[in-house]
Amino acid sequence: DLMVIKKKGEEPLKKYDVVLLKRPGGEGQDAYVLHRILKVNGDGTYWIVGDNCVSGETVKEENILGVLTSVVRKGKTITMTNKLYRFYSKTWCNWYPLRFTILRFIGKLSRLKHKIFDKDKKND
Repeated sequence: DLMVIKKKGEEPLKKYDVVLLKRPGGEGQDAYVLHRILKVNGDGTYWIVGDNCVSGETVKEENILGVLTSVVRKGKTITMTNKLYRFYSKTWCNWYPLRFTILRFIGKLSRLKHKIFDKDKKND
């Protein structure tokens, strides 16, 4: 996938925006993270969570470098204003309290699928 990120401007960041931030680390160990805003705190900080994460963190606005504007997947551009994408964003964010259970269930299904198909391959 190709992520298209616009440099953060003066416009205010909003809930559901996906932001690129620089997570400071010691001695050149900075990390760049793409996470979604789930809460605008009003004091210049935001509570963010990755779509496949179960825990979040509070970040300062000064650490946010840009905002995701679109994704190119398999040659098709998906903008962040796309109705289906917005539905996904709001649904997944509103299900945040259930996210741990959902991701755990998906992980178990994936492991079961691998066990079944790996067993079938061994029998061939």
